[in-house]
Amino acid sequence: MPASQERFCSPTAIARVRDSLRSLKGGRRICFLTLSGSFNPVHRQHLRILALARKDLTDLGWTVVGGFLAPSTDTYVRSKLGKDALPVGTRIRLCELAVNENLDWASVCQKGEAYSVRACSGVKAEIESGCRDILNDREVTGIEVMGSDTAARVFRRLLADEHREFGYREVVYCLLRRDQEGAADSLAVERTFRPAAERLGIELVLSEATPERAAPMLISSTAIRKMLADRDWETLRGTGWLPDSVFSALREWRGEPE
Repeated sequence: MPASQERFCSPTAIARVRDSLRSLKGGRRICFLTLSGSFNPVHRQHLRILALARKDLTDLGWTVVGGFLAPSTDTYVRSKLGKDALPVGTRIRLCELAVNENLDWASVCQKGEAYSVRACSGVKAEIESGCRDILNDREVTGIEVMGSDTAARVFRRLLADEHREFGYREVVYCLLRRDQEGAADSLAVERTFRPAAERLGIELVLSEATPERAAPMLISSTAIRKMLADRDWETLRGTGWLPDSVFSALREWRGEPE
């Protein structure tokens, strides 16, 4: 296994963060973002959420020096998707194609991690180590980006004290969904988990998902996987759900290049 695969951050990712740090101006809090998930496969909504989080946090006074898609482990994804699970190396490569096409400020974690807090803390440690000479003792905060469904699940576990050994998150950015599918989780985050976050010392940043700010919200990973299994390339292309480079790579890897 290449040495880069043993770390979360590639040399290119650290170089991007270093470039961002060099251009910093004083008076703002410094952070990076991590969005964890299966990414089986990565689609446009993942990229939109990361970009929206960057904009919202910048508006709130943060300087975002980097962003990371953090794919989960093979074990976790296989437990969820069985034969439809893509290997972590494939998911990482697809994520790299997606961010290179759409988010020139973002990177991809180079190994799978089942727990989002571990991915975030791992990236933080590597940024601090790789940028120590530029940081000059300034603090970098890792902010986990998640939808209301993920946030509800995470906070239920935190309140049940199942993962205390992994440490608490400092800041969580949560995108609330008001559609029928996401309304219950969004309500739980606002009414129950926001007060709990304050008690746990977690800064919870809530943002609203609207058609104008975060559309399309109706991307279905299940539907994407069904079209891939059926080799229904025409319909899949027509949805516009996948970045062009991801669509082309999946088609080529299935032995049907355009």
